[in-house]
Amino acid sequence: MAFILNHLKSTAAMALAFGLSACGTTIVQSANSPEAMGLVVSGFGKTAGTPDLARATIGVEVRAKTSEEATASTSARMDELTQAFKKLGVADLDLKTQNFSVNFEQDFRPEPTLAPPELMAPASKPGKAVTSAPVAPDTQAPRGWFRASNTLEVTVRDLKQLGKLLGTATSLGANTIYGVNFELSNPQAFEAQAREKAVADAHMRAEQLARLNGVRLGPVLSVNESTGLQGPMPMPMMAKSEGYAAAAAPVESGQLEVTSAVSIRYAIEKLAR
Repeated sequence: MAFILNHLKSTAAMALAFGLSACGTTIVQSANSPEAMGLVVSGFGKTAGTPDLARATIGVEVRAKTSEEATASTSARMDELTQAFKKLGVADLDLKTQNFSVNFEQDFRPEPTLAPPELMAPASKPGKAVTSAPVAPDTQAPRGWFRASNTLEVTVRDLKQLGKLLGTATSLGANTIYGVNFELSNPQAFEAQAREKAVADAHMRAEQLARLNGVRLGPVLSVNESTGLQGPMPMPMMAKSEGYAAAAAPVESGQLEVTSAVSIRYAIEKLAR
């Protein structure tokens, strides 16, 4: 009989814990202490800030007959880009090589089978068609070229220079610009504001729910938090490597939204009757 009663108490506590869950709010009861009630609420807060720095991935890709030629051409263009970025105010610490690679790319296109001129059969009579002997293609060595790639991550702290920097990059031979990511240099200040709003939101919900259920809020028992950052997506950009004027690219940073979500568990006390 004692086992059955204990089982019924445990089942009732579980039903109360899971049966009153809705809209991010749960009233829970400890199975070990029926008098100790708990109220779990969720709160949400957000704030927005204007980005004050950007990161762009800018690169050069070159194809050549030899790896030495491809590497030399890529390095020369990248060195010119680096010097131009420094003249625009980008510090040495804000220039970081992200990737450098040299690969051989095989050409799988069918090779022409016409014979060279010295093997062409001379015409025996005027007006007679000239025939040529087919020549098998040389398959000993694979045909193709070497591709060298060098990419640089550039951190721009003066966003007024960002458009000019991108335009300069394309005019100097950058043919790969993967995108622009906008960031906040001090996100902690915005996180603190969002956190305050989230905690205030949770407390307001807890007070209302306690009043509606005829109980009083006790001390906070536990707090969980998660933060997030939402804003403009990276900007995909197409670059032209030849004959492109160094005009400033149009760039809009928009705003970044910082969010905080908290889950707070309060102890609750029954009101005296």
